[in-house]
Amino acid sequence: MAELTICMNVYNGDGYLQTSIGSVRNQTLQDFKILVYDDGSTDNTVQVLESFNDPRISVIRGNENKGVLYARSKLIPMIDTEYCMWLDDDDFFCRNDALERALAVIKSENYDLVSFARMNYIDRENHSYVVGGVDEPNDFMYFGDKLFEMHCPVENNRMLASKIMKSELLKKCVPGDEILQKRYVADAMFFIGLLYFHAKRYCHLVSEEPIYSYNYDIGVFGSRMKDDSAEYFNGKCEYRYDVVKHTCESIKKERPLTDAEKNNVLKMANLENLCRTIRILRNEKDMEHARELAAVWHNWFCLDGYYVLNDYEEIENVSYCTSLENLIYG
Repeated sequence: MAELTICMNVYNGDGYLQTSIGSVRNQTLQDFKILVYDDGSTDNTVQVLESFNDPRISVIRGNENKGVLYARSKLIPMIDTEYCMWLDDDDFFCRNDALERALAVIKSENYDLVSFARMNYIDRENHSYVVGGVDEPNDFMYFGDKLFEMHCPVENNRMLASKIMKSELLKKCVPGDEILQKRYVADAMFFIGLLYFHAKRYCHLVSEEPIYSYNYDIGVFGSRMKDDSAEYFNGKCEYRYDVVKHTCESIKKERPLTDAEKNNVLKMANLENLCRTIRILRNEKDMEHARELAAVWHNWFCLDGYYVLNDYEEIENVSYCTSLENLIYG
């Protein structure tokens, strides 16, 4: 009986599926399920999935495109194996023994979550580089309990993909309807914040060569990476605000946050990235555009965005963002 479900949501991904699903079917571990949610694709995605003719692959078809967060949330309750992971439709495994090794470790030490630390990042020009600063002779490195307080000390910590976890933990992280009714540029952090809160025993799967290959600017997010319009920037601010709100409210239903958790909730929102967008425009002397984005920033985070325009460089203290401070400390 299968112990692992590979989950995938896909929208118009017919150009990637042969590689991504093929890398799963080529694994040394063959006892798995693949659960796919087609988010209203208009290309040949469904036909490609059916062409595998593999009874381990189940496809759930959505009537319309509702976005990644909705698609993930539809799949999660359908998982019926003890362990699961998310494979983005344009990603693939670099090693054929990745699943076998990771599943063996998560079972042997009763870990809640195992992350593929060594990864290959690929951009739309097909340039690649390796990330994951873990250089150890052993295949696995254990980082201890209280994962959330440690904030997962590798670069790929904000990704839902590249991790194998206990399914029961992921099912605790599905957002409520007030979140699912919205459509966001990104989605993973709505799950990751709570996953780190619930997962107490955590391990990295490391190796000298990459284990997992991640296309980091190709999908929905990647197609808009260069969009600096006020409308798109407003959406990114809303996303980060709602991530903090969702995480804090969910955790506070069980217990108060520790001081370390409060700091990490803010880090999770990655506000430095938003600051960087405004600073780049400032440095390029595009002051009208920079002021427009600074006003959007101020609307969401109650921080005078003109600090960013002048000499303010980093968000280092939650007190600089009074709206988030109310969510975290209120």
